Amino acid sequence: MNMVFLLFGPILKRISRILNRKCFDQVAICGEIWSGKSTLISTILGEDPNIKGRIEVNGKVAYASQTAWIQTGTVRENVLFRRKRC
Repeated sequence: MNMVFLLFGPILKRISRILNRKCFDQVAICGEIWSGKSTLISTILGEDPNIKGRIEVNGKVAYASQTAWIQTGTVRENVLFRRKRC
């Protein structure tokens, strides 16, 4: 990331730690409430159009939300989520 800003200021301003576990290619983002952790993630995922600057992702990104997102239906339907049956 290089000079990444939102309309209200730098998004990494109050994030205290970004930890990288190389053996599993996992990253932990630590910081206070309202420090920009979720904004950083949504920006990396390309879900925030109000960004100036540049973010480059080398490889794949996976995200596991803190909030469960389950649709009404069976467990099978939630796991397959709109995939066509073979």
